[in-house]
Amino acid sequence: MPADLRAPTPPTTLPRARSRVLPVLALVTLLYLGIDMALFGLFSASVGRIGPSADALQVPAAEVAAVVRASAAADARLGAAHRVAAWRLGLQVGEAAQSVGLALTQPALWQQRLAAAQAQVLAAGHDQTLGVAPAALIAPRQWADFSNLPRLVESDANGLAARIEAAASPRHRHLYQAGALLGGHAWALRQGLASTAPAAPEAIARHLALAGLPPAVWLPLLAPPQDGSAAARAGALDARLAAIEAMLLQ
Repeated sequence: MPADLRAPTPPTTLPRARSRVLPVLALVTLLYLGIDMALFGLFSASVGRIGPSADALQVPAAEVAAVVRASAAADARLGAAHRVAAWRLGLQVGEAAQSVGLALTQPALWQQRLAAAQAQVLAAGHDQTLGVAPAALIAPRQWADFSNLPRLVESDANGLAARIEAAASPRHRHLYQAGALLGGHAWALRQGLASTAPAAPEAIARHLALAGLPPAVWLPLLAPPQDGSAAARAGALDARLAAIEAMLLQ
């Protein structure tokens, strides 16, 4: 019989089998993804609560001693007021960067917050005390910058850290940069926007250690906020920041 007159071949059962297997595979894949995401979330939360250990944040004693030697004459000449001014100016720069960055999608609000921050720095006069007035702020204009504010602080994007070191000493520079790294975190806590430990804990620890402050004073700054209201968490951080300032006044 000619091939074109033969009865059609019965359809195979393979497509039917595939139609049943594929949904099952998709369901299993989604389950695995869900489990993986849940485990990752638990891991991330646990890391955020544990925070870095003191051993992991150790700074070589030789580096600390080098900063002390390089800063001794200027620190003795300038006194506690300049140390506090460097610390407070850093906090103001960090607060401004966080506040301004959160207004990136609203140009009018962005400009308003920047102007308010500049007025605050002018009124406080810490930059005048240090001899670096007018202090340039860190004002992110792109999400890429705002999402990595510690990098801007560490790279001295506004040039203020170098100016402080030249006008005062390396110790004052480290106090400023530590404050700038913590200022945004403090602002976010006060606004009820933060629930984790501050970003860049290693950099914060390094700057404060090189500024001559003992771990007992700055380690609490790196711990995740305690449970409680936003006001309570912000108050706890403010108390820790005040402890730093009290140490600088000695």
